[in-house]
Amino acid sequence: MNCYYCDLIATADAAYRPHLAEFDMGSEAPRCAWHWRFVCDHCREPGHFMARFHCPDSDRLLCREAGPVQIVYGEFEPWGYWWTLTCPACGRRHPSLDYAAFGGTHPWQIDPAAQATRR
Repeated sequence: MNCYYCDLIATADAAYRPHLAEFDMGSEAPRCAWHWRFVCDHCREPGHFMARFHCPDSDRLLCREAGPVQIVYGEFEPWGYWWTLTCPACGRRHPSLDYAAFGGTHPWQIDPAAQATRR
């Protein structure tokens, strides 16, 4: 069974290869590790991938509570929007993990070995 979010993305992007679901298997939206929960390095709470941000300078995953968050509208199928966080560590704006994956800057795309560490 594929991840619910991967299948959504694949309907908008034929080149996208869905991952197998590993989490929340009994729900209407089973998910892969990429679309599951990430623990914030700021507050230590797990949260949805759309509300997590990665700072490449500090290699920290941050939640929406770590700094000012802003919605951005643009081409990002199938949603058409994403979030950015003004990073408390470096001062730059980082996209939410879902948009980072779309743009090729998700930390697991940059360093595939990091996936095992974050799970």
